[in-house]
Amino acid sequence: MTDQEYGPNIQFFGDTLDLGTIGGKAASLARMAAAGMPVPPGFSLTSDAYWAHLRQTGLETKITQRLANLDGSDPSALASASSDIQRMFSASQMPTEVAQQTVEAYQRLAETSEFKPTADFGYLPVSVRSSATAEDLPGASFAGQHDTFLNIMNENDVLDSVMNCWSSLWSVHAMMYRNMQGISYTDVAMPVVVQKMVYATSAGVVFTANPVTGNPDEIMINACWGLGEAVVSGIVTPDHIIVSKHDMAVITSHISDKETMIVRDGDKGTMQMPVPPAQRNAPVLSDSQLRQLCAAARSLESTYGQPQDIEFSFEGDELHLLQSRPITTL
Repeated sequence: MTDQEYGPNIQFFGDTLDLGTIGGKAASLARMAAAGMPVPPGFSLTSDAYWAHLRQTGLETKITQRLANLDGSDPSALASASSDIQRMFSASQMPTEVAQQTVEAYQRLAETSEFKPTADFGYLPVSVRSSATAEDLPGASFAGQHDTFLNIMNENDVLDSVMNCWSSLWSVHAMMYRNMQGISYTDVAMPVVVQKMVYATSAGVVFTANPVTGNPDEIMINACWGLGEAVVSGIVTPDHIIVSKHDMAVITSHISDKETMIVRDGDKGTMQMPVPPAQRNAPVLSDSQLRQLCAAARSLESTYGQPQDIEFSFEGDELHLLQSRPITTL
């Protein structure tokens, strides 16, 4: 893919690593893919697409006016501004050119992913994820501040999800976080990642240094059945494993009683369901999966030159890496 095909609004993974163009999450995914890591394919709506939306709809001026004289230390004032700006996004319409290029990129992603439509699923399932230009940075992860939409399966829902990601830049939590980090409200754009969806049989988070003790020689893994959102959202107590980074020997392993998992919900979104009884107290990761994951984690830490917080999933025994960002708690 080249930017000549889609203009400045769309960049496929591998087209650029520029954080200002595609945001922190997408830049990390592109870097991982360039390093040969198992990253599901995808593309980004760039910061140019976000600014085009603001300019062509008049939102840029309206937001500037709404933020004038805003007291960022007043939670109620922030909440009121957030509500007003998000209503502006809900009432706006994506520029025709940006929408058309997004649909074309989504169709191309399906073609290059060798997706074969079935009677049940006629469209490529994707995740649509925020990738703000101030996101996943060493001093400001913005973890959980912006929106992600999973199992999105048609063109209109992709466009709606992109709009909702743009709007989530102006959630009260995101605005408060930027205020605490000293980041100007108007200095941040919201690129968006559209990525082939992995129907995970197991998933979780791996830290290439122990974030609890600070030990750089330990890999810490939290794993669950189904999609990793069960770990991220805290709805399940995951398996908790500590591994020696040196020889990948297991130091401690706590296998939890995992009652709930998150899975795809038909042709849109996700749902919670009970874990089958035979799996509730069984280890999520096999020995071979554990070795494969730890090897990838060590390689990523070497690539980035600093400890990483990595989201992963397995579809059967096939490893997928979904995100990597610096550990901000060490």
